[in-house]
Amino acid sequence: KTSSQPTLTTFLDPYVEALDPENGIEGEYHPRNDKVYTWRALRLMARDQSDGDGQLKRFGKLRRKDGDFEGIVRDIWKERGEEIPGEMGEDYYQEEVEEE
Repeated sequence: KTSSQPTLTTFLDPYVEALDPENGIEGEYHPRNDKVYTWRALRLMARDQSDGDGQLKRFGKLRRKDGDFEGIVRDIWKERGEEIPGEMGEDYYQEEVEEE
């Protein structure tokens, strides 16, 4: 039986490419803005529990304000011994301050 489902890292490749500033992908075209793509990515992360603790432990790194998972993706690539170009902003996890 073969699976038609892509591997997690294969599926996340477009996301990683968009993180690299060298590729010049504008923010509005980043895969993080595609709701179907992000839903599928989160489902794959939940299924990919190869090390026992799996990705569920990593879900604490989801950005609360919008559910973005850049921190998780960077960790996965780091575990593979690869660095993703560009940096996560210092304010990445900062909650939006509500104006009164």
